[in-house]
Amino acid sequence: MCFVLAFFSQSDSSEPTNTCTYGENSSLTLAGRTLCFGPDSGLPSPSLLFDELDKAFPNFDWKTVVEKEVNDPNFQKTDYSDNVAKISNLGVRLAAAFIAVHAKDFDALKKAAGVAVELTKSFKEAGTIKSYADQAEQQAKGGDWAAVKTTIDKIADVVGKELKNGSRREEATMAMATGWLAGVHLVADALASQYSEKGALIIRQGPLPALIVAQLKALSDTVKEKNGGKQEDKTKSSTVQDITVGVTQIADLVKKEPTKPLTKEEVENIRKQAADLIKKIEA
Repeated sequence: MCFVLAFFSQSDSSEPTNTCTYGENSSLTLAGRTLCFGPDSGLPSPSLLFDELDKAFPNFDWKTVVEKEVNDPNFQKTDYSDNVAKISNLGVRLAAAFIAVHAKDFDALKKAAGVAVELTKSFKEAGTIKSYADQAEQQAKGGDWAAVKTTIDKIADVVGKELKNGSRREEATMAMATGWLAGVHLVADALASQYSEKGALIIRQGPLPALIVAQLKALSDTVKEKNGGKQEDKTKSSTVQDITVGVTQIADLVKKEPTKPLTKEEVENIRKQAADLIKKIEA
């Protein structure tokens, strides 16, 4: 399933290709395009995902979903104890921004973009991110949602480029995992209200679940090496451990029997686990 609803900068890998450098398991065909994933690949625009979701769930109420998300008491929280916790939450907030754009919901967009600005204040490009957020707000006020979509893509691009810096590997992995988690929750919500086998296959598609689990494991192994074999770094919040365990459990459910659509029972199980984990991350 090809969504981290947002965040690593787009690259040439988003263009149609016939083969992928990392083999057949590193690609996904979405909206008639072959998309490639690998260590240095960007991810395609979330617009492609929403195009597919609109086909699978033509009557889905995006506005209600995003309003529920941004009105949660913890949504605007930004005073997390360390950068890993902040960037992990940034994955969820940027996902909400993309949903707000798709729903054409000005208030939700303003909240999501505002929180994203606060969570990226430590970034070298914090000024650029704020400038784009202000620009998106003005474009939304004028009803130019196509321009808003482009501007939010620019924010995601700036964030992605900074997170690709080697010193931010841990934060980048957490952001990718939580962005994917937000996407899983979104599709599971849609399936819960409007189940279809086509929609239940979208959530299984692509190499991302396996790639995310592999990256989380590698990160976990690195933490252990630094801490004398202990899983957690007591100098930081429990965010890394919570996300590693929770996302791995959900990814294992998603990638099980990838050619079969999820059953209604499986959808509900994944939806509940994803919702509970997001609440835990945001708290």
